Amino acid sequence: IFLVRNSGLSVLDSRSIRLQFKKIDSKFMVTKNSLAKIALNNTKFSNIQEFFNGPIAVTYSDDPVSTSKLLIKLCSDNDKIEVIGGAILDKQLNKDDVIALSKMLTQNEIRAKIAGLVNAAASKIARVLNEPSAKLARVMKSYAEKQ
Repeated sequence: IFLVRNSGLSVLDSRSIRLQFKKIDSKFMVTKNSLAKIALNNTKFSNIQEFFNGPIAVTYSDDPVSTSKLLIKLCSDNDKIEVIGGAILDKQLNKDDVIALSKMLTQNEIRAKIAGLVNAAASKIARVLNEPSAKLARVMKSYAEKQ
C-alpha cells in the first residue's frame, strides 16, 4: 500500500491516473482520512495511520514493485501528486523507501531473466551434445572426398 498526497488533482487527472493503475492490476483511490484510519485500526497497516492528514490517495496491488514504478513515474510527470510513504506487510515505508522499491525488478522482469537463463543453458547443452556428431560428420565427409 502506498500513500500519495494529491493537492489540486482534478477529477479528469484522477480518472486518468486510476486507469493507468488499472492497466497493471493496481488500485488508486482518494480516501476520506477518518474512514481510512478506522479501516486500518488493528491491521498490519496500522503503522501508517499518521500519514492520513490532508488530501491523501491510496494505491495498492499484489505487485508492489510495478505499482511503485508507475507511482514514481506519475509523480515525476505530475506536480499535483507526491509520494509520502506506505507499507509492505508490517514495515512502514518513507518516500525514499518507495523510490528504492521502484528501482527493483518487477515479477515479470525476473521471470523473463530466469527464462532467458534457462533458455541459454539449454541451447549450450544442445550445442555440446551435438558437437561430437558434427565432428563425426565432418570426418566422414572428408574421408568420402578422399575416396
